[in-house]
Amino acid sequence: MGRIKDTIRAVFTDDRSDKERAIRSVIMGRIRTRMLTGLVILVALSLCYFAAHGNFIAIYYRTGDPDFKAEDTEVTFEKSGIVEVVGVSVKNTVLRVDIGPVSKGATEVTIKVGEAWFTEQIDNTGILVYRPSQMSFPCWQMTIVAGFLFCLWSCFVIFREYRRLKGTELFSYTSIFLQGLSVFFLVVCTGVGIILLFLIRDPTAYNFFKIISWTQTVMLYFTVMTAPGIVIFSAALCISNIQLIRKEGFRFVNLLGIILSFLLVAGMLGGMILMELTDFVVPFRVGMYMVNV
Repeated sequence: MGRIKDTIRAVFTDDRSDKERAIRSVIMGRIRTRMLTGLVILVALSLCYFAAHGNFIAIYYRTGDPDFKAEDTEVTFEKSGIVEVVGVSVKNTVLRVDIGPVSKGATEVTIKVGEAWFTEQIDNTGILVYRPSQMSFPCWQMTIVAGFLFCLWSCFVIFREYRRLKGTELFSYTSIFLQGLSVFFLVVCTGVGIILLFLIRDPTAYNFFKIISWTQTVMLYFTVMTAPGIVIFSAALCISNIQLIRKEGFRFVNLLGIILSFLLVAGMLGGMILMELTDFVVPFRVGMYMVNV
C-alpha cells in the first residue's frame, strides 16, 4: 500500500525548476493582462459605436434596377406599434431599410422591392431589435470587426511572448503552447478578415449567422489541414516521453507529452465522428461548436 501511495505521489509531483515555473507564470500573466486589456477596450469601443449608431437594424436588398427609388418601397407590419421604419435609402441598386423599436413584442415586416416581396420576423426586446432567422441585431457588423481585431491583437501578444523565449526555453511546453495558439489566432484572423472584405463589398449577401458559420468553417479547415502534422507530432511526442520515463522515472511531468498526444489524436477522431453524426444526433450548429472546441 505504501508503494502505491509513493508511486501516485511521484506521478503528480511537479519537479520543474523554480525558474521554469516562474518564467511560465510571468509569461501567462502578461498574456492574460494584455488580452484582457484589449478585450475591455474593444467592448468599450463597441458600446460607444452602438450609442452613436442607435437602436435599429438595417435590412439590405439588391433591387437589380438602377432607376429604383427609395420612395418606391412599400413596408407593412403584421402588428403595429412594435417597430417602425426609421429610414429608407438606395445606393448602387442596394436598398437599405432601417427598422427601429417602438414597444416590446414580435411582428412580421413585409417589404416590397419592385415585384418581389420579402417577409422578416422582427423581435423587439426593448433593448435590441433583431432577426432570429439571421441572428441580426444593431451593430452586429461591429461585433465581427471587434472579433477580427481581438484575434489580431491576441496573435501579436502571444507571438511577442514567444519571441522572448531563449535557449532551452524554446523547447518547453510553454513554447509549444505559444506557437500553436499564435498560429491558430492568425488563421482565424485571416479568415475573418477575408469575410469582412466580402461583407464590405456586398452587404446584402451576408448576415451575422452566416459569418459566424463561415468563421467556424475556417477553424474546422485549420484542424483538418494540420491533422497530418499533428498525428506525426503526437507520435514523436509519445515516443520521446516513453524514452524520458525510462531515463528519468515515472512522474506526472514526464507523462504530459503522452497525455497530450492522445488528447490531440482523440480530439481529431472525435471531431470527425461527431461531424458524421451531425444532423442525426445534434443540430448542425451545435455540432460545429462542439467540433471546433
